[in-house]
Amino acid sequence: MTDDRFTHDPRESRDMPGGAPTSFEEAKAAVDEGDADGLGFAITRHDPFLVVEVANGWAGGELPPDLEPILSGLGMTFAEAGEGDLLRLFYKGALPDGVDAGEPVVVTVGGDTRNYVFRVFASGWTPVTGRHINGTPEDLRAIDEDSLRTLLERAGKI
Repeated sequence: MTDDRFTHDPRESRDMPGGAPTSFEEAKAAVDEGDADGLGFAITRHDPFLVVEVANGWAGGELPPDLEPILSGLGMTFAEAGEGDLLRLFYKGALPDGVDAGEPVVVTVGGDTRNYVFRVFASGWTPVTGRHINGTPEDLRAIDEDSLRTLLERAGKI
């Protein structure tokens, strides 16, 4: 899925260079040393993690006012700014039954001043910026399954 609103394709394979960090402790040390280029998380449909990325989701270091209620409804969790205006969120959870977990699900939500494009996936690779790591995956909040289902239903994805 090539889409210039997002900075990567989560299905794209990544070759791990020798000596690359493979634990949280090693990754945190790499970030602390300023050597975290290319650092990321690989998630699979067999683990309990879900990634939500939002194009146009970051406006000068703040959430746009019309986007904040949607993210709050999903159970706002660990988030970081990606490149440009991309917002990336990590959750515990899964896509609802009937949604293919192998492909990212793309949903466009109309806002007052701009559209927000959500890309949700439970299998693939996603980078972290190298600016910070705020916790381990065990610290993540569970996504609100009802809100996620409502978002996907309104978009005609399920």
